[in-house]
Amino acid sequence: NGNNGTLGIGTQAPTYSSANFGSIVFDGNDLISIPHSSSISFPTALTISIWFYTVNSPNLFGWLYLKGRTDIDNYNPLIYPNGSYYWTGANGRAIYTSPVNYIQQNTWYNLTVSHISGSTPNIYKNSVLSTLHTFTEGTGSHALGTNTNPVGINADIPRGIVTNFDGRIPLIQAYNRALTEAEVSQNFNALRGRYSI
Repeated sequence: NGNNGTLGIGTQAPTYSSANFGSIVFDGNDLISIPHSSSISFPTALTISIWFYTVNSPNLFGWLYLKGRTDIDNYNPLIYPNGSYYWTGANGRAIYTSPVNYIQQNTWYNLTVSHISGSTPNIYKNSVLSTLHTFTEGTGSHALGTNTNPVGINADIPRGIVTNFDGRIPLIQAYNRALTEAEVSQNFNALRGRYSI
Protein backbone atom coordinates (compact mmCIF):
# COMPACT_ATOMS: atom_id res chain seq x y z
CA ASN A 1 0.00 0.00 0.00
CA GLY A 2 2.95 2.34 -0.36
CA ASN A 3 3.50 2.80 3.37
CA ASN A 4 7.19 3.52 3.25
CA GLY A 5 9.20 3.96 6.45
CA THR A 6 11.97 6.44 7.15
CA LEU A 7 15.00 4.96 8.91
CA GLY A 8 15.54 7.48 11.68
CA ILE A 9 17.57 10.66 11.57
CA GLY A 10 21.35 10.87 12.01
CA THR A 11 22.52 8.70 14.88
CA GLN A 12 18.98 7.36 15.33
CA ALA A 13 19.04 5.55 11.99
CA PRO A 14 19.08 1.75 12.22
CA THR A 15 21.37 -0.31 10.01
CA TYR A 16 20.92 -3.43 7.87
CA SER A 17 22.11 -7.00 8.26
CA SER A 18 21.90 -9.56 5.45
CA ALA A 19 21.82 -12.48 7.93
CA ASN A 20 18.64 -14.60 8.02
CA PHE A 21 17.55 -13.17 4.65
CA GLY A 22 17.89 -9.60 5.89
CA SER A 23 16.75 -7.47 8.82
CA ILE A 24 16.84 -3.94 10.22
CA VAL A 25 19.23 -3.67 13.18
CA PHE A 26 18.40 -1.45 16.19
CA ASP A 27 20.96 -0.49 18.84
CA GLY A 28 18.56 0.85 21.49
CA ASN A 29 18.46 4.40 20.09
CA ASP A 30 17.11 3.81 16.59
CA LEU A 31 13.70 4.28 15.03
CA ILE A 32 11.57 3.87 11.96
CA SER A 33 8.74 6.29 11.17
CA ILE A 34 5.82 5.45 8.88
CA PRO A 35 3.35 8.27 8.07
CA HIS A 36 -0.33 7.88 8.92
CA SER A 37 -2.46 6.27 6.24
CA SER A 38 -6.00 4.93 6.23
CA SER A 39 -4.55 1.61 5.07
CA ILE A 40 -2.80 1.22 8.45
CA SER A 41 -5.68 2.48 10.59
CA PHE A 42 -7.73 -0.40 11.95
CA PRO A 43 -10.98 0.63 13.68
CA THR A 44 -12.84 -2.68 13.33
CA ALA A 45 -10.19 -5.42 13.29
CA LEU A 46 -6.45 -5.86 12.98
CA THR A 47 -3.59 -8.30 12.86
CA ILE A 48 -0.02 -7.19 13.47
CA SER A 49 2.67 -9.84 13.00
CA ILE A 50 6.29 -9.06 13.91
CA TRP A 51 9.42 -11.17 13.53
CA PHE A 52 12.15 -10.00 15.90
CA TYR A 53 15.27 -10.89 17.84
CA THR A 54 16.10 -8.92 20.98
CA VAL A 55 19.69 -8.68 22.16
CA ASN A 56 19.84 -6.56 25.29
CA SER A 57 16.59 -4.74 25.99
CA PRO A 58 16.26 -4.07 29.74
CA ASN A 59 13.17 -5.94 30.92
CA LEU A 60 12.39 -6.43 27.23
CA PHE A 61 10.94 -2.92 27.20
CA GLY A 62 10.52 -0.83 24.09
CA TRP A 63 7.92 -0.31 21.42
CA LEU A 64 8.05 -2.79 18.59
CA TYR A 65 5.03 -1.17 16.96
CA LEU A 66 3.23 1.99 18.07
CA LYS A 67 0.58 3.80 16.07
CA GLY A 68 -0.22 6.95 17.96
CA ARG A 69 1.23 8.69 21.00
CA THR A 70 1.51 7.52 24.58
CA ASP A 71 1.08 10.60 26.75
CA ILE A 72 -2.69 10.86 26.21
CA ASP A 73 -3.22 7.12 25.74
CA ASN A 74 -4.08 7.59 22.09
CA TYR A 75 -2.62 4.51 20.50
CA ASN A 76 -3.95 1.64 18.50
CA PRO A 77 -2.07 -0.62 18.69
CA LEU A 78 1.03 -0.69 20.91
CA ILE A 79 3.12 -3.88 21.03
CA TYR A 80 6.06 -4.46 23.37
CA PRO A 81 9.02 -6.86 22.89
CA ASN A 82 7.94 -8.73 26.04
CA GLY A 83 4.71 -9.75 24.29
CA SER A 84 2.34 -7.25 25.95
CA TYR A 85 -0.35 -5.54 23.86
CA TYR A 86 -2.01 -2.19 24.56
CA TRP A 87 -4.73 -0.31 22.72
CA THR A 88 -7.08 2.63 23.26
CA GLY A 89 -10.75 2.45 22.39
CA ALA A 90 -14.02 4.07 23.35
CA ASN A 91 -13.62 2.90 26.96
CA GLY A 92 -10.07 4.14 27.36
CA ARG A 93 -6.80 2.29 27.59
CA ALA A 94 -6.68 -1.49 27.70
CA ILE A 95 -3.58 -3.47 28.67
CA TYR A 96 -3.11 -7.12 27.89
CA THR A 97 0.00 -8.15 29.82
CA SER A 98 2.28 -11.05 28.92
CA PRO A 99 3.34 -13.64 31.49
CA VAL A 100 6.80 -13.44 33.06
CA ASN A 101 9.60 -14.62 30.76
CA TYR A 102 7.21 -15.00 27.83
CA ILE A 103 9.97 -13.68 25.56
CA GLN A 104 13.67 -14.43 26.10
CA GLN A 105 16.66 -12.47 24.86
CA ASN A 106 18.88 -13.77 22.06
CA THR A 107 16.08 -15.79 20.47
CA TRP A 108 14.06 -15.33 17.29
CA TYR A 109 10.29 -14.97 17.68
CA ASN A 110 7.19 -14.31 15.68
CA LEU A 111 4.67 -12.36 17.74
CA THR A 112 1.19 -11.96 16.25
CA VAL A 113 -1.75 -10.00 17.66
CA SER A 114 -5.17 -10.72 16.14
CA HIS A 115 -8.03 -8.55 17.38
CA ILE A 116 -11.66 -7.98 16.40
CA SER A 117 -13.04 -4.75 17.86
CA GLY A 118 -15.13 -5.49 20.93
CA SER A 119 -13.61 -8.92 21.48
CA THR A 120 -10.73 -10.28 23.50
CA PRO A 121 -7.55 -10.19 21.39
CA ASN A 122 -5.56 -13.30 20.53
CA ILE A 123 -1.79 -13.25 20.94
CA TYR A 124 0.38 -15.90 19.33
CA LYS A 125 4.04 -16.65 19.94
CA ASN A 126 5.49 -18.72 17.12
CA SER A 127 1.89 -19.53 16.07
CA VAL A 128 0.93 -20.86 19.53
CA LEU A 129 -2.05 -19.07 21.08
CA SER A 130 -1.31 -17.66 24.53
CA THR A 131 -3.62 -18.64 27.36
CA LEU A 132 -1.60 -16.77 30.01
CA HIS A 133 -1.95 -13.12 29.02
CA THR A 134 -4.06 -11.13 31.47
CA PHE A 135 -5.93 -7.85 31.47
CA THR A 136 -4.26 -5.54 33.97
CA GLU A 137 -6.28 -2.50 32.94
CA GLY A 138 -9.36 -1.86 30.83
CA THR A 139 -13.00 -2.81 30.95
CA GLY A 140 -16.03 -2.71 28.72
CA SER A 141 -16.26 -3.61 25.08
CA HIS A 142 -12.52 -3.72 24.30
CA ALA A 143 -13.36 -1.77 21.17
CA LEU A 144 -10.51 -0.64 18.95
CA GLY A 145 -10.00 3.07 18.42
CA THR A 146 -8.48 5.27 15.74
CA ASN A 147 -5.86 8.00 15.50
CA THR A 148 -4.16 9.93 12.73
CA ASN A 149 -0.64 9.69 14.14
CA PRO A 150 2.22 7.88 12.40
CA VAL A 151 3.52 4.42 13.18
CA GLY A 152 6.76 4.32 15.14
CA ILE A 153 9.02 1.31 15.35
CA ASN A 154 10.85 1.74 18.68
CA ALA A 155 9.52 5.30 18.97
CA ASP A 156 6.65 7.59 19.88
CA ILE A 157 7.03 9.77 16.78
CA PRO A 158 4.70 12.67 17.74
CA ARG A 159 6.46 13.13 21.09
CA GLY A 160 9.97 12.54 19.78
CA ILE A 161 10.66 9.70 22.21
CA VAL A 162 12.80 6.70 21.30
CA THR A 163 12.75 3.58 23.47
CA ASN A 164 15.49 1.03 24.02
CA PHE A 165 14.81 -1.91 21.71
CA ASP A 166 18.16 -3.51 20.91
CA GLY A 167 17.86 -6.23 18.30
CA ARG A 168 16.66 -7.03 14.81
CA ILE A 169 13.35 -6.81 12.97
CA PRO A 170 13.19 -8.43 9.53
CA LEU A 171 9.46 -8.30 8.86
CA ILE A 172 6.24 -6.66 10.06
CA GLN A 173 2.89 -7.57 8.50
CA ALA A 174 -0.26 -5.50 9.15
CA TYR A 175 -3.78 -6.62 8.20
CA ASN A 176 -7.14 -4.84 8.44
CA ARG A 177 -8.78 -8.03 9.70
CA ALA A 178 -8.20 -10.60 12.41
CA LEU A 179 -6.35 -13.60 11.00
CA THR A 180 -7.54 -17.01 12.08
CA GLU A 181 -5.32 -19.39 14.02
CA ALA A 182 -4.81 -21.42 10.84
CA GLU A 183 -3.72 -18.30 8.92
CA VAL A 184 -1.31 -17.29 11.68
CA SER A 185 0.17 -20.78 11.59
CA GLN A 186 0.46 -20.68 7.79
CA ASN A 187 2.38 -17.39 7.90
CA PHE A 188 4.67 -18.67 10.65
CA ASN A 189 5.47 -21.94 8.89
CA ALA A 190 6.24 -20.12 5.63
CA LEU A 191 9.10 -18.18 7.27
CA ARG A 192 10.26 -20.13 10.32
CA GLY A 193 13.10 -21.78 8.41
CA ARG A 194 14.84 -18.41 7.98
CA TYR A 195 15.27 -18.21 11.74
CA SER A 196 15.92 -21.90 12.51
CA ILE A 197 12.73 -22.25 14.52
